[in-house]
Amino acid sequence: VVVVVCCSAHAATPQSKNTNEGIPRLPCSSFDPSRIKLVTFDVFAALMDIYGSLHNTLPPLLAPAGISSTMARRLGDLMVNAYGRYNDHLFTRAETGSLEPFLFVANSSLVNIVHELGIEEKVPPGSELFEQLVHSWGNLTPWPGTAEVLAQLAPHFQLAPLSNGDADTLARATSIFAPAANMSYIFSSNWPVGAFKPQPAMYEQLLDRSGLKPDQILHVAGAPGDGRGARDYGLFSALLHNPPLSGNQPCFLLHNITLLPPILLPSLTTLL
Repeated sequence: VVVVVCCSAHAATPQSKNTNEGIPRLPCSSFDPSRIKLVTFDVFAALMDIYGSLHNTLPPLLAPAGISSTMARRLGDLMVNAYGRYNDHLFTRAETGSLEPFLFVANSSLVNIVHELGIEEKVPPGSELFEQLVHSWGNLTPWPGTAEVLAQLAPHFQLAPLSNGDADTLARATSIFAPAANMSYIFSSNWPVGAFKPQPAMYEQLLDRSGLKPDQILHVAGAPGDGRGARDYGLFSALLHNPPLSGNQPCFLLHNITLLPPILLPSLTTLL
């Protein structure tokens, strides 16, 4: 598998600006792994097999309520699809009420889904089973090789999720990698960010909270919009699993996460 470095005609020059926030946009050719201090990861697409995870966890959870495995997997697909429709959304507190943005999306979408599937009597909103379904976002299975890669990077870099999830869900999801790879930060959509990627506020928090400069951060995305969004903001980005969108290209296109250590640790001579 070839690691593709993207420095196309769309990639910005050192003098170009991110028109959203006015941050100098770094050309991919200026990427220096010795400068990187923080590596951030999308959780639901880059680190975790979200569809496979829900297909495995929901059937046994819903079976006691008389819901078939086929229906349970369908429910999982609809949960992920409904979540995806909020990408690039800027929330208001009037919209989310007392909930963090991700929990508002997870709860309100699930209310509609159980109604659509005709199982709201078996999974009534507000019930323990309903809450367990919302909780399932934090109980996910990593893509193959992910735990090993994070353990390999952990001695050399700060690691952190940068994801649309709420902070508690992301902490639970990434706890599976501890203690070999502990997270230095949790970058979430929680207020005061109140946005889903690729809204600029999601990336802005990296600089605000870490105190690092843009050329000291690499964001690893799983969704094409996230890979481009990080570049639009002015950060280096890598994209896993998917082809890129048009416009500002991620600096690295990776078939799988095991190709990441040689980029960040050039002295590495073998892949996992």
